[in-house]
Amino acid sequence: MAKAFQRRALRSAARILGGESRLREMLDAPPGAFMRWLEGAEAMPELVFLMVVDFLADMEAGTNLLNRPSLDPTVRP
Repeated sequence: MAKAFQRRALRSAARILGGESRLREMLDAPPGAFMRWLEGAEAMPELVFLMVVDFLADMEAGTNLLNRPSLDPTVRP
């Protein structure tokens, strides 16, 4: 169930960004691991999942996450 939710979140974020490759680049994810996440064969690391959820929340709120200086949640602007 958790992997299915993660997969839906990844697909939604990829659609917003214009493709899976752009999302993978934004997350700085290894290609093999990223594909396993998309296929539901492997759960995303918690930090990556939180980045995706944060991105989706910002897009829902109308905030452009791509203009932030860092996607690392430990780095504050």
